[in-house]
Amino acid sequence: MTTVGYIVHDLRDMAVARRTSALRKSGIDVLLAGFVRRDASGETRSVPEGLSLGQTIDGKLGLRAVEVFRNVVSPNRLKEEFRNTDVIVARNLESLMIAARVAGDRPIVYECLDIHRLLLGNGLAGRFIKAVERYLLSRCELIIVSSPAFEREYFAVKPSSPPVMVIENKVPASIASESEAALPNNDGTFTIAWFGMLRCRRSFEVLSRLCKKYDGKLRVLIAGKPSTAEFEDFASMAAKVPNMTFVGPYSAEDLPTLYSQCHFAWTIDWFEEGLNSTWLLPNRLYEAAAFGVVPIALSGVETGQWLKRREAGLIVNDIPSLYKKLEALDGDQYGRLASKVVSIPRSDLVKTSSTGDRLAATIKGLVSGGGGNTGLQVARK
Repeated sequence: MTTVGYIVHDLRDMAVARRTSALRKSGIDVLLAGFVRRDASGETRSVPEGLSLGQTIDGKLGLRAVEVFRNVVSPNRLKEEFRNTDVIVARNLESLMIAARVAGDRPIVYECLDIHRLLLGNGLAGRFIKAVERYLLSRCELIIVSSPAFEREYFAVKPSSPPVMVIENKVPASIASESEAALPNNDGTFTIAWFGMLRCRRSFEVLSRLCKKYDGKLRVLIAGKPSTAEFEDFASMAAKVPNMTFVGPYSAEDLPTLYSQCHFAWTIDWFEEGLNSTWLLPNRLYEAAAFGVVPIALSGVETGQWLKRREAGLIVNDIPSLYKKLEALDGDQYGRLASKVVSIPRSDLVKTSSTGDRLAATIKGLVSGGGGNTGLQVARK
């Protein structure tokens, strides 16, 4: 059996558990190692499995750099843990630095979650980190991204970039159901969902204005983990906004219940506006549509383009145009929007076992030297 050593930025990340589970179901043995990320308040929780490489804190890049450097300089513990692995998979750039130190002649797969703003700048720090990235990419056999825009806008223009495989953030079949679109509440109000990693302060400000501006017509339901680097006390902030409810963190199994209460989903993200947020296809896009909820998106970003191609979603050019559409919104208009979302093919939204199987086959192919290209969207230069 092929064994993967998986180095991750946060052992408690639900996405890590999903990726690990998918690989194991497809016949890949996985050994986990990574950091344990805390929020700025110091909150800690138990780690489900894996070798801890140290603790980091959300938003504290300096501490993360120190922990990464420590593991690069002293990798013996991790080398011993991964001594019998065949492939090293690194989830984000800091993990890739460690992977390059321990891999030896084993293939390295880089799972790129996003593109940090430093990699898009021309300052001294940006030039340094780009030089580091250039070296690390030369060690990789494959890059995994969740949006084709990362390949198209970033990796495709890099000389000698390894092949790129696109695996979108689709909903696991175990939690997705054939959902009917929600009907408007009896009192005529519509509810907007904002779920997931809550790190965009501007989104909170816009949603707060919507709650006040359309009192009696709109509510906002928020669930997830706020970034303490962006919000000092998110729960208190949300409690002060009329028609806004924050229910805290959730598990994947909670998604059907959460989305059943909502009509629209906020997929707009201005975090690192004009850079990484322009290229993302976030989890909440697939989740919302899978549960029959209408995504709200900007037309000029990858999320809006994804929806346009499927003729679905409430797509706007800017926030003033969103105001106009919400002012005119009624039950009939919402029904038409919802029916278009429900018509999106399930294969565009929900993961199948074949995705995990083909990823596993690709990884096995790297070990055998065959490349493992089995039909997933792989872009080569």
